[in-house]
Amino acid sequence: MEKKIRINWITIVCALAVMSAAVFVRLPAARLSGLSDEQREAYTTESGVPYLTDPDSYYHTRITDNGIEYSALSSTQTEEGILWDTQSNFPEGRSAEYQPGIVYVTEAVWRLASVLFRADLYTVEFWLPSVMAALAALAAFFLGNRISGRAGGITAGILVSCASSFVARALPGRFDTDMFIAVMDVLLILFMTEAFRAETFGKCLAAAACFALTVVGFTWCWSVYAFMFSALTVCGGAVFLIVHAVMCRRDSTVDPAGRYRAGTAVRTWLLCAGMMTILLLLINGPSFFIQFFHRVSWAGSMTESGALPNLLASVTELDRPAFASSDPAEWFVAFVPGKRLTVLNGIGGAAVAVLCLGGIILLIIRGAAAPRKRTPEKQDTADVCMTEEIKEKSDKETAVLYGCVLFTWMLGSLYASRQGIRFVEHLAVPAGILAGSCVGWITPKNISLRTGKGIAKLFLTVCICAAAVALPVSGAVQICRQNRPSVSDSLRDGMAWIRDNAENSDAVIASWWDLGYFYEYASGHPAFWDGGSQSGLRAVLIAKVLTSRDPELSEAILQMMAASGNQPVNELIRLLGEKRAFSALWEVLLADSEETEQYLTEEYGVPAETAELLAGMIHPDQKQEVYLVISGDMLYKLGWIEYYADWDFTGDQRPPAATVYSVMPDASENIHSDNENARAFFADRAQETIWRLFFNAEGGEYFEPVFEASDGVSQIQVWKVA
Repeated sequence: MEKKIRINWITIVCALAVMSAAVFVRLPAARLSGLSDEQREAYTTESGVPYLTDPDSYYHTRITDNGIEYSALSSTQTEEGILWDTQSNFPEGRSAEYQPGIVYVTEAVWRLASVLFRADLYTVEFWLPSVMAALAALAAFFLGNRISGRAGGITAGILVSCASSFVARALPGRFDTDMFIAVMDVLLILFMTEAFRAETFGKCLAAAACFALTVVGFTWCWSVYAFMFSALTVCGGAVFLIVHAVMCRRDSTVDPAGRYRAGTAVRTWLLCAGMMTILLLLINGPSFFIQFFHRVSWAGSMTESGALPNLLASVTELDRPAFASSDPAEWFVAFVPGKRLTVLNGIGGAAVAVLCLGGIILLIIRGAAAPRKRTPEKQDTADVCMTEEIKEKSDKETAVLYGCVLFTWMLGSLYASRQGIRFVEHLAVPAGILAGSCVGWITPKNISLRTGKGIAKLFLTVCICAAAVALPVSGAVQICRQNRPSVSDSLRDGMAWIRDNAENSDAVIASWWDLGYFYEYASGHPAFWDGGSQSGLRAVLIAKVLTSRDPELSEAILQMMAASGNQPVNELIRLLGEKRAFSALWEVLLADSEETEQYLTEEYGVPAETAELLAGMIHPDQKQEVYLVISGDMLYKLGWIEYYADWDFTGDQRPPAATVYSVMPDASENIHSDNENARAFFADRAQETIWRLFFNAEGGEYFEPVFEASDGVSQIQVWKVA
């Protein structure tokens, strides 16, 4: 009994150590390491907690606030009872139906933390990704410990929680649904294997129920994509069952306690698949499966454009990652500063890949190994021999089981990673578990600290584990050290000015899309465009506003959008097609209503009644209160902005070769001034609206400067549209 208690305490200490490591490597992100005191102050809120890392995080803070205050993700509903977000995609708004898991989890943790530490909600939101990383480490430790012992569990827990692809998406300040991926993936693998390992029907039923509930929880936390990976594993059960049956076909002579029975495996698989399907149908309805199959067919073309542009083409995390860098020296590290993540870097580097392959091979060897035949010489040793033989059969079944599940999950994750950098995180989970299992098998067993030999074994085990996790941990620390919040004091002050000085509650903010969520959250006002309304139509309109060489045209576009939204453009597209619709729009925006009506009728054959209606929407009688926000970081996206402004409506445009201005935020040239091309570059760009406003402060009669701030790390200007 004493030995059992001691072993349990050792396991608990190891689990806590792994969880602590997952949090510890992320601390540089919270400390804003590598910054000057002035920069650190600019990136820190008044409460002393840094701003959030990813702009999308501010959408989650907003819906969390709504969830706590209104018990719903939005305070507004349509007549049909659909939750509606009136701050996004102004003036139409958009559906506020969203995965509620992040709200439920955050509220639960916040209420618990409020009792224990009196923590405010924002602080909980800031640190919650680290909590999820610690839970992922714990689940991976438990699974690795089951497969190959404590050394395997420790290594697996650290490799999963410190994988570059996971760290980059789950560090302090990144309050996003991606923080749930690793822990959910590990739990799904764990519960599925536990269901197959169960010795009784009751235990099998409980594990299958946990698997199904985890699938449902995953869909609440990470959209329909969660179901892709769950369904992949369950549907891959056919292959799993065949392989499992073939590998264990010789076990029929063994006592039932250790015998593989095909019927039991089929029953288990049907339980997992059936309970998952029933729960999803009951909770989400049939539409969920329709949405799933739509996403499956759409996943490979997320960044492809048609007649209208696809804004996702400019989102780096959806770029297809290279499997490995062209430089072999970069294969062995988990993070290369200044370069995009590859699949190999994302799972921890070549060492992790080799250990992962070793884990697969060892599982195959252990699963394929024929059981040893024992012929006891004495009758009193027969029971012992039979017990040992049954244990070997059980170990063999376990190896086949974990090998099938992990390999199936790994193949699915490898396919998913080809759809975008963001999906590499899924691959890091089975890769880390398999690599950790390999370490557990190659390290010494039966370590006793009572002898010098035992101490030597322990030292060797520590060295092997440390060598396996060294580079992934180093890469994780580097990622966290280079992490910077997405906003700073100047942007907060700009939004505070709008919040305090806007005359109308519907005063709308116009800017590039990526900071739209923050503008809505910090100002309390709606925005034309944000990360949830990534419309190709608005990409063209807002890009034209920023790059037009006629500020009057920019002002006319914004006033049309504030009054009528997408409606006039959609109607023109219905009548004329995309290319002719925008050609007509650019022509009539600077005309008056009467001229617009006449032009559309005579030049494009638009019916008179429709032309009159369109003229009224394009040229509203009453101007709206609109604020154009320009931040310094927008200059580094100008290649993409010009790309969408010059869209040819064919879908064949190549992405821009360069996406940034060759200037510094203070307008000083970052290229040689004696270069003829450089002078031509500046002379050409100086005609655009964004340049006139940001660098030359030339608002004219169309844009009135109302606020400007700089905090040493970012600069913002707010212009009221006349």
